[in-house]
Amino acid sequence: MIIKDRIKNMLTELGINPSDDTHALEMSNQLMDHFNKIIIETLIIRLNDEQLVRFKNYMDMDTDEELDTHITQLASEIPGLQFKIEEAIQAEFETLKAAKAIIDK
Repeated sequence: MIIKDRIKNMLTELGINPSDDTHALEMSNQLMDHFNKIIIETLIIRLNDEQLVRFKNYMDMDTDEELDTHITQLASEIPGLQFKIEEAIQAEFETLKAAKAIIDK
């Protein structure tokens, strides 16, 4: 997925390389989870009432694959969502970069 590749590149730019060590892998996983939450939040705030009910029902899916399929279908119904997700991820990345710059001083 393009977004996941972009997030991995951002993590590399922040100096987080999961292949380096266990600590970097753990940090990378936590940041990926954080970005995934941003993606889901960006989706949820754009759902209408009917889509929100469907989303809640999808959360009871048995497998992650089923859930991913339904969420992807739901996301395809929202015009401009991809742009909004990219925008939210970029804004969060800029915040992380600024925080890292302060820490690195």
